[in-house]
Amino acid sequence: MPAKSKKYIWAYITSTMFIIMVGCILFSLINATREPVQIEVEKNQSAVNKGYKYLVKDVGGKINVFETGKNQPIDILDKPTNILPEYDQKLLKEGIYLEDIEQLDRLLEDYDD
Repeated sequence: MPAKSKKYIWAYITSTMFIIMVGCILFSLINATREPVQIEVEKNQSAVNKGYKYLVKDVGGKINVFETGKNQPIDILDKPTNILPEYDQKLLKEGIYLEDIEQLDRLLEDYDD
């Protein structure tokens, strides 16, 4: 094989490896900066008695916000839940109970990226 062909092959392999490495690093950085939602999921129906004011739950593939004990959502996010990480999808299927508006705001900020 001519030396010129070897140079092109080596340059192609090197540039491909570089692009893959940069992609992996960027992917890692993006995932590292996103803090996972670590809110305890309360499965007990007496959530109102435990001081929870809000429930965030997946209804029909959308993120719905309820006041605890109410059947009508007070807010529905446009973001579909199927594009979220599996962990977040599982939490939303079960329902996330929150004690106050600050917790609700933080959670909605995470999902409204």
